[in-house]
Amino acid sequence: MTSHRIDPDTSKILLRTKATGLLARFAHDLEIEARAPQLTVTVEDASWSAELRVLVPDLRVLGVRRGGRVDTGVLSHDDRLEVERKIREEVLRAGEVRVTASGTSRRGGTAAVRVGKGEQKVELALEARAEDGGFAVTGSARLSMRALGLREIKGPLGAFKVDDTVEVALDVHLVAV
Repeated sequence: MTSHRIDPDTSKILLRTKATGLLARFAHDLEIEARAPQLTVTVEDASWSAELRVLVPDLRVLGVRRGGRVDTGVLSHDDRLEVERKIREEVLRAGEVRVTASGTSRRGGTAAVRVGKGEQKVELALEARAEDGGFAVTGSARLSMRALGLREIKGPLGAFKVDDTVEVALDVHLVAV
């Protein structure tokens, strides 16, 4: 059995939102980074388990998603701060997001995501490969804000809303402890 921790300098955990509705083209699809995540992974033979903790104040808006890229110049500094404030105070209203996950394959597993009193179980699609002294793991999952007990996010007069599905993209590097 071996234990690993995240290398925060080379790892990324991203959340991707999408605007929908009549005037969605005037809203923004956002990419949000979970900075300073705390992640530990234990591997035993082909089985693994993981615990992830992200503090809500450590969620940062990187920019607006357009196609396959992120445009960091669309939102002003104040706009980013306002979105981050709304995430903390109106949407998540919890101090942290906790995830426990496990699997019997390096290609996937299941996770329980907890935000406040809400919890959702999701499937993880993963790809893990050995690196010097650890592993690199890329993967994805889809979360439902409704399943997590989060309120719907709408624009003025309901002209647009944030889609219920939030995509999570992982590109983490784990080092042995």
